[in-house]
Amino acid sequence: MLKAVFAFIPLLAGYLFVTTLHETRFHIRRQNSQAVYFYAAFAGIVLLLFCTALTWWFREGLEPLTSFLRNWADENLPLETQERESSTGYWLVTLVLTLLSGFGLSYFFNLLQGMWTLLFEKTDQLIALAVNGIRRNKWNLLRYCNILSLTRIFYAYSSHAPLRRAVRRMNADFEEILLRAEDSSMGVMFSMRSGKVYVGMIVGAVDPSDSRDMIRIFPLISGYRQNETLKVNFTTFYYKLYEKMRNEGQLPHLTPAIFEIAFCFSDVQSATLFDIEAYIEFQRDKSESSY
Repeated sequence: MLKAVFAFIPLLAGYLFVTTLHETRFHIRRQNSQAVYFYAAFAGIVLLLFCTALTWWFREGLEPLTSFLRNWADENLPLETQERESSTGYWLVTLVLTLLSGFGLSYFFNLLQGMWTLLFEKTDQLIALAVNGIRRNKWNLLRYCNILSLTRIFYAYSSHAPLRRAVRRMNADFEEILLRAEDSSMGVMFSMRSGKVYVGMIVGAVDPSDSRDMIRIFPLISGYRQNETLKVNFTTFYYKLYEKMRNEGQLPHLTPAIFEIAFCFSDVQSATLFDIEAYIEFQRDKSESSY
């Protein structure tokens, strides 16, 4: 029995590790089942070796626990005769640590990545978060700078850099466009297979490992492409309605969030960055040149 557990636990730990660590989880979701198995097996072996060395290093301090587990296993587990050895407790501790490390180490590495991103790559956002947080808590540093709050803040940025590295490695062109729009706070124009055209801001996180293959946008403009010329004709200008709702108080029973649109990736024929101000300026130049 112990041999079967010895083979299963590292594999499970490796699977938990590679599917939780941001650096690997974006990549393996687009691999076949055999590739995922080998990723998990390799990670499990590394975790097992690490926990074996850790248990051996602290073997003297763990002696009471290993003795208790050895006696418990002899009395309660259907072990074979050759498995009833003094090292049974040692290996049970090692396997438990391996399973816990598969889940815990991945979150720890994600947290370190989030700290690095916020401290060295997103310093301006760190300053803004600190100022806003201190103001909300009335300059009470002890209330704001507690471990739980800082952990949540750092972890929120843990997928930023790994996501972009994964998109580049996978040559995921569609997600690359979405990430550029997110980083530059620009809209995206989606040309649908039905001929419909939407321009909007990306809502939610861009995740290439998301199996739902759906995208949600906050629409700014919509229209259609002409069948003959493929020229885009915009017919609905949502952003003008949003301005009236905000400035003039029109339609008070509605909020902009109810206009959000979700559609499948497979329905999108093309996507490109879109700036409304540049579009208006281009249309103005085009009308002036027609005189």
